[in-house]
Amino acid sequence: MDYLYEAVDPSGQTVMGKIEANDEVEVRRKLTQMGYRPQTVAVAQKAAVNAVAPYQTGMGSVAVAANPARSGMQVNTQTAPRSSNITLAGNAAKLGTRTTSQSQSQSRASTTLNSNFLINPVNPNASKLGGVSTRDLAFYFQQLAPLTKSGMTIFTALDNLAARTPNKNLAQTAREMAEAARKGQRISDVMEIYPRIYPDHIVGMVRAGEMGGFLEIALAEIALNFEQNIALYKGMWLPKLMASQAIYLLPIVIPLMPCIFSSMDMAANMLLYLKWELLLLPLTGLLHLLILRGAKQAQLPQYRRFRDTMSLRLPAFGNLQRMVALSAFVRMLRRLHQAGVAPIQAWECAMNTADNVIIREKLASSYERMNQGASFSDAFAATGLFDSQVENLVITGQHSGEIVESLDKAADFYQEQVYNATVRARRTMLSMGVTTMLILGGGAFCWLTYSEFHSMFGWVDKNFAPPDFLPRF
Repeated sequence: MDYLYEAVDPSGQTVMGKIEANDEVEVRRKLTQMGYRPQTVAVAQKAAVNAVAPYQTGMGSVAVAANPARSGMQVNTQTAPRSSNITLAGNAAKLGTRTTSQSQSQSRASTTLNSNFLINPVNPNASKLGGVSTRDLAFYFQQLAPLTKSGMTIFTALDNLAARTPNKNLAQTAREMAEAARKGQRISDVMEIYPRIYPDHIVGMVRAGEMGGFLEIALAEIALNFEQNIALYKGMWLPKLMASQAIYLLPIVIPLMPCIFSSMDMAANMLLYLKWELLLLPLTGLLHLLILRGAKQAQLPQYRRFRDTMSLRLPAFGNLQRMVALSAFVRMLRRLHQAGVAPIQAWECAMNTADNVIIREKLASSYERMNQGASFSDAFAATGLFDSQVENLVITGQHSGEIVESLDKAADFYQEQVYNATVRARRTMLSMGVTTMLILGGGAFCWLTYSEFHSMFGWVDKNFAPPDFLPRF
């Protein structure tokens, strides 16, 4: 079957043409082997081929970067800069016409763009730009994934989405990503300069999708990951509510009984209690805000290593992070292998999709071993992260030549582990909320009981003390 494709060649220019393959996966694999970075692929129906024909007549056919004879395929390509007039959607391709001189001048402009755009971004404070919530990112990728899946070029999809994104900072990054994609650059390079908006593992997943030619799949997985994170912490409202009630219960209970039994004048006692509340409640509220502020600060990139180290030490949450990171790594490694990426490059790209820094470093150490000549199975074993069942699957796949199928089974295994770890983490969060409420609430109740009797007896002794001439018992 003939397919129309749009890809970026090693020089950063956009290449569009027709290629023969059995399916879309094979198209992307062949393009990757030729040194191209696939962007969109569409079935070359008759109408689509006729749309490409004027382009070929006006510009002629140019040689590709790699030798297509190695793959045994016939490729007709034409080089053209990206433009918003180019849209590949569904099973058809509609290409606008432009003269050869226009193409050459725009191609030179694209070439002179170079890396200055990424080294000197539009926003000089890009590394400090933030203010994007997890829900904003989830909604953003939920829309970007289907736009790219429809066949729309990535820069057209980003332009479309930027105009409809309510968060100004997120919309700004979308416009810059669209501009970079239009000029032949990777959108992951733009995302990388905004660490407070796009975490490292999200950038890694996008970069893997760009390398393997399955960007729309990578974007869909990112959206799914955000949805799962939101669902995980969605049930946290009950533990948070119980803990907050217990915290605010203390300043209400502590001065209650001593103030009520401070004198015989009940009005004066209540006034004294209100004065204490006006002092203690704001202090408690300030403490609460400081805790929330500290938790928010802990999410900054510079504290990522400390946060990931501590989270791995928590029984339930550490196991969940480990399973999520390994699941993302194995799943992306399988996709890159299926796309025809070399094993070392696939490992390097997939290891950056793990969302835990410590696990990522262990995967990187095995990458160094692979560069020194270690086998694929040895790299898995050297990490010390994987289950023995997964290591055996990789060894079997390496010996049988079915590494993709083995990695697919390993991905299913870790996906099941992620589900089980998620259930345990939810139970742990609920038990933590209940425990906090019991400890603080129980402490408040004990203090209330003690202060009631102590203040009551002190009030009786103070106001109804027997005369001095009477004996005391």
